[in-house]
Amino acid sequence: MPPPRRRSWLRVVVISLGVLGVIVLLHQMTLMRLMSTSPSLRHDAVPGEHARPADLVDDRKPADSNDDWRRAMQHRPAAAPTPVVVHYTSRTRHPMVEQWKDTCGPLEVRFYDDDASEELVRKHRPEFLETYRTALTPVERADYFRYLVLYVHGGVYADSDVSCLTPVGQWLSTFGWDDYELSDMDFVAGIEFPWAQSQYRVTGPLPLQFNQFLIASTKQSRMMERILKHIEHCIRTVPRNHLEATLERTGPAAFTRAILDEIQRRGIPDPSAAKHPGASDYPPAMLPPDELDKNGQVIPMRADADADGETPFFKVLLLPYRAFAFHRAHNHAAGPVLTEHHFKGSWRIET
Repeated sequence: MPPPRRRSWLRVVVISLGVLGVIVLLHQMTLMRLMSTSPSLRHDAVPGEHARPADLVDDRKPADSNDDWRRAMQHRPAAAPTPVVVHYTSRTRHPMVEQWKDTCGPLEVRFYDDDASEELVRKHRPEFLETYRTALTPVERADYFRYLVLYVHGGVYADSDVSCLTPVGQWLSTFGWDDYELSDMDFVAGIEFPWAQSQYRVTGPLPLQFNQFLIASTKQSRMMERILKHIEHCIRTVPRNHLEATLERTGPAAFTRAILDEIQRRGIPDPSAAKHPGASDYPPAMLPPDELDKNGQVIPMRADADADGETPFFKVLLLPYRAFAFHRAHNHAAGPVLTEHHFKGSWRIET
């Protein structure tokens, strides 16, 4: 039998080993519990590995499908009011448009004769200059000019036989769009015919037609850029083999088709608005023609993503038939009216 002193020493060693074992066991249990509850220690969150899709959406709320429409419709006040510039082209100055600055101001009126119109193309669309000179009729050149001058400078384009009846600064509020200013809009157009147009050979049937004897846009308008590209395409591809081909090359048929296609592509539908019950190619973001002809419509549009991956928005304003297309010979010419087109010229004669 070991001596008493040796037995005491063995007892101390055994007790110490037991205590050490208990400590190690508790430590391991604590570590395992931490690994199972802490996201930073889980295998799927180890630095350098991608989290599983479920981990990316567990704590996120579902996206609001109406959020884009609400954000795009917000008014973003400009730092300073943009002076309105009215552009027109003619062989000589025309008093009807020159009087705009007296009756519908404050604004600036800019006149362009044939040389000034060609210089605009030379400076801002040099690759198209030869086509502009040699392949377009005088009326087609005037059509092309109006799209280009608005894209380059912004403002309002008016034919020389259009008179202004309501100050430009009141155009939007006249139709109830009090929350916006003209400078909020990337593009503004009015309806020329609020009924279907089925006579076009190349353009195809249109549910309505926009006029292009009066247009407004911002400088470097996204919509106007699309219109310019479409018009240049039509000039290259639509033959001038019948009297009214101009309408489908540079005129209101081509103009309307470009607008409808862009709204179809980029328009954000109002979740609470009525939908067109008919044609499948009618832009979902546009009100039906009878609703559109009441007070017009502000349509929010989704632009291409920028360099930072953000998707900017812009707005297009479509005004009803009576806004710009009023004429005393029209049966639907009920007020309010913004401008009057006097039809002093004829594109058929000048073609």
